[in-house]
Amino acid sequence: SHQILKRYLEIRRGYRVDGSRFQHRNGKEQDAALLSFLEEHSNSNSNENDDDHSSDQDKELNKATEAATLDELEKKRQELFNEAKAMTLSFYRTCIRCTKDIKHGNIYDEQEFQAREEEQKAKRTDVKKMMSSSSSSISFEPPVDRENELLSRSSYYLAFVKESFGQEVDCLKTIPWSESDVSRFTFLMKNGEERRSWILKTYKFDDPYYDSSRTTLRKLESWDEKATDVVQKIYRINQWSLSSDYASEDMGDMSMEEAMAENWDVGWDDEIDRKTK
Repeated sequence: SHQILKRYLEIRRGYRVDGSRFQHRNGKEQDAALLSFLEEHSNSNSNENDDDHSSDQDKELNKATEAATLDELEKKRQELFNEAKAMTLSFYRTCIRCTKDIKHGNIYDEQEFQAREEEQKAKRTDVKKMMSSSSSSISFEPPVDRENELLSRSSYYLAFVKESFGQEVDCLKTIPWSESDVSRFTFLMKNGEERRSWILKTYKFDDPYYDSSRTTLRKLESWDEKATDVVQKIYRINQWSLSSDYASEDMGDMSMEEAMAENWDVGWDDEIDRKTK
């Protein structure tokens, strides 16, 4: 450095920059002072180089550690993907079984069919009386067709299940995952279970899958926590921005799941209401 060079020249010339002389009695003392000075700063430079080398080693070690951590996190992500796939397939099979169950109808369906048949019978009696005193023709509504109506109801929900289930795992196919990918999967699974349960309740069917569904929902909660943790660690190691870091300002106290529910298409619910009336 500049200060070290200045000090060296002072000793070599035998006087300081301000003009005062060093108290060296002879040339040997001056040489000894120069040697001592050079050794001192040689060790200092060596320590600085060692520190620089150590710093480089630390950086390389940190990079290697981060790479190993990312590899481990990727393995966990793949395990979580397989777990999500298994939950989705299990829930899909449950929904398929439910559509088959409602295909056969129940006592409440039969009561509704009988009530409609009685209503139609009464209308036909009234119409016959009207026709006996009038020449005008009157059209009748089609008779109750139990098998066709139950099959149509089952087919409708079966088609909906098959069309909808691709969304769950599809939102986890993008790599790397984002927090919104994880939240969307969790939301779709919960929302699907709520609808499955609601349909059985609406048509007054028992739910033989209630316990297994509650178990799946508990697994889903645990899965969501682990998947979110993996995503956040991957993003922080790579120094990427997390959506939760800035989304909270826009959503206030609303969770990401609540935001999805608020923007969810209500068309399906309107269609269900129409079908069940």
